[in-house]
Amino acid sequence: MAIKYYNKALKLDANSAGAYNNRGEAYLHKGKYDRAIKDFDQALKLNPNLVEAMANIGDAYLAKNDNKNALKWFKEARKRKDQLPNKGEKILKSLEKLKHRDKTVGS
Repeated sequence: MAIKYYNKALKLDANSAGAYNNRGEAYLHKGKYDRAIKDFDQALKLNPNLVEAMANIGDAYLAKNDNKNALKWFKEARKRKDQLPNKGEKILKSLEKLKHRDKTVGS
């Protein structure tokens, strides 16, 4: 249902980074990680400073067990966590999960 809503929103405004990010979150929750990554990537093309999309794309890569890309995006989001305080703790928790998953990953 949410995906249909965001599809309609994107038909009205194809340049809405927020709509791409939100649709990506819906795909992420459905386990469609590649589709989610595509939407987060588009959101970041439209708004390169969208911290929420950075954290979300990190979550999608983490779910795919792609630790290298997950780490890249979590670090990028962490640099800007003050822009989105409610995501700051989530980003740090995701980094901790990643560190526990692969002890060779540095911070």
